[in-house]
Order: sequence, then structure tokens, then C-alpha cells
Amino acid sequence: MRSSVVLSCLISFLPLSFSFPATNFANLNVHDPCIVQNSGKYYAFSTGGLLEYYKADSLNGPWASQGSVFSKAPNINNAGNTDLWAPDLHQVNGVYYLYYAASTFGSQTSVIGLATSTSLNVGSWTDHGAVISSPGSQSPYTITNAIDPNLIVTPSGSAYLNWGSFWADIWQVPLESGLATPAAASSAVMISEDPSGNRPEEGSYMSYHAPYYYLWVSHGQCCGFTAGDLPAAGTEYKIIVGRSTSVNGPFVDESGKDMTQGGGTVIMGSNGNVYAPGGQGVVTEASGQDVLYYHYCKLTYTSVIAGSRID
Repeated sequence: MRSSVVLSCLISFLPLSFSFPATNFANLNVHDPCIVQNSGKYYAFSTGGLLEYYKADSLNGPWASQGSVFSKAPNINNAGNTDLWAPDLHQVNGVYYLYYAASTFGSQTSVIGLATSTSLNVGSWTDHGAVISSPGSQSPYTITNAIDPNLIVTPSGSAYLNWGSFWADIWQVPLESGLATPAAASSAVMISEDPSGNRPEEGSYMSYHAPYYYLWVSHGQCCGFTAGDLPAAGTEYKIIVGRSTSVNGPFVDESGKDMTQGGGTVIMGSNGNVYAPGGQGVVTEASGQDVLYYHYCKLTYTSVIAGSRID
């Protein structure tokens, strides 16, 4: 089973009894999407290879491949450096900062890297190598998994890197000027935790819509599904969210439960033909409308579900 990027209007909070928003197809089939808008054009980056990306005039496509961020493996000495994961792109002071991960499935030996560009054109990217890695020599890098990076910059200009997958859940560390170096490890804080089972949280994304910061997290099993032998209902990927007036939290769900205590309102889960939605992010359209996007698997496929790949 493979997955499609989809779009859904972003809302602040919905009652727990709400029906999930309708799925709006983006007509692009990738895993771990990252979408940005620049001058009315949309760019979509995705997991796989050397980070292929696409361009479109509309979130509905059609999407045209632009090539890849890297022409060869980036300057990261880690397994997975030719099959990069979970790109996260943001423009800061005229420069695009693209964070990504190099790892292998089920491993904590992981690296988050950085590339920058001022144009988004193929061939314009500068490789800055590694930003953080795991397992490191200092906590929390000893216990976390350095994948699924996400940059958040506050209105005052303070920058933070969110990261994490399973192991010790989701963490945040301040970044120094240049956005390529983390502050002291002692300044890192946990911002979301599910202490149960194998700590099934990853793929965090933080967005800001005054006066709140929203922390979106993919919760559950992402992939490795087999048609006819799916995991127990509710344990597959779903998107949970909490909000805070501080970029550092605490992030609380609709009921007021802190996400570091297992909280999180389910904003999108399996429904109809949509299975295991996750890998989410938020993009602001030229009109100013915030949009939540994500990938998912289609239940109509009867073949082996190979994670989340091209439909």
C-alpha cells in the first residue's frame, strides 16, 4: 500500500466528537512531504534518494519535478546518506534552510543535516553537513533519535530545532545564529512524550498562528503494513496536536492535558479509504490561509503496504 499527499484546512481546535475533515487530494504521491509557498508557487520536498522536489502553481498540482537537492551524498558519515528522510524547509531572512535526516529503519544511529539555498533552484544548495546526531555523548542525544527535524522561528527571531522519533519522543533545542549549531545540550527540553509501549511519536511539526504555537505529531505505526494483517485499530499513524502560547510549551490538548504527559487531540486519523495519515506539516497559502498537509495509505490496495511510496 502506498501513500498520497493530501490537504486539509487547518483549524485551531475541534471537539473530540468531530468528524475528520474531508481529504483534498494534492495529486502528488510522496512520503513525508514538506511544502512551502514562495511568490504564489508551491514547492514540495519528500523523503527518498537525495531529496527530490517538485513545483506547482497550486496545491492541487500538477507538480513538475525540479530534480534533487543533492547531486551526491551530503557530507554526513552515516548509513542512509544516499536515501535521505523527512525534509523540513523554511525561509529565514531570504535564505532557505533545509533540514533532513540520514538513518536506517529501526536504528537510533542517526544524523540531522542542513543545506541552504537563496533560490530553491537545482544546483544552488550549499551542504552544511551535520547539525545533531544520536546517540551522542550528552543527554538528551544519548537517549533520543536524531531524525524528523523541524525548525521553528519565533516572531522575535529566536530559532529552535524540534526532533525525535520513538526512543525518548520529541525534543527541542535552541539554535545559535546561522541555524547550523545547537545551543548547549543542557538547554534541550522534551516537548511531547507518550510513555507507553515503544513511545510511538515522531514527525513533529510546529506552526505559529497568533497567539498560539501548535505542535503537530505523528503518533503510532507509520509503515511496514501488510494488507489483510494490519495492526490493531488505533495503533496506526494518526495526527495529534496541542497548543501553547510559548514556543517551549507546555503544549496542551483540547482537554488541557500536557503533551509531555501523553496528551494530544487527534486531529486526523484513519477514515474511509484514508489509512494511517501522518508526516504532516503546515503551509500558508498566498491568500493567508493555513493548510495542514499529510501523507496517508489507501485501503483499496490489496498488495503489500510498503510504507508510504508513490501511488
